[in-house]
Amino acid sequence: MNMRFLNILNLSILLVAGLLIIILSMALKPKVVTFNQDRVLRQFVLQISRNKLSDAILKQKTEEFSQNLNASLAEYADKHHVIIINQKAVLAGKKDISDEVLKLLVKKLQAKHEK
Repeated sequence: MNMRFLNILNLSILLVAGLLIIILSMALKPKVVTFNQDRVLRQFVLQISRNKLSDAILKQKTEEFSQNLNASLAEYADKHHVIIINQKAVLAGKKDISDEVLKLLVKKLQAKHEK
């Protein structure tokens, strides 16, 4: 009887541990979100085209934009535990985070210019 109780107890512990592993893996699994890269690039081009800039400054601003955009996307992905894909690759059903990433990008660019 004592051995049977231990076997049942061991089985119960294994079942609970297995359920916990399944639940945790589902909870920690990153979600997929989309980013409208075309819209963001159009906004940048529109904004930058309003000013007459030399080729050197245009190149500098484009590189700065690209670096800060990549940093903003990485920061958002890390903070929210998500995988970000280009919206063009998704037909339907995923959350668009473009506005949130744009806010991060603007903060980064403003901070850089305030230094």
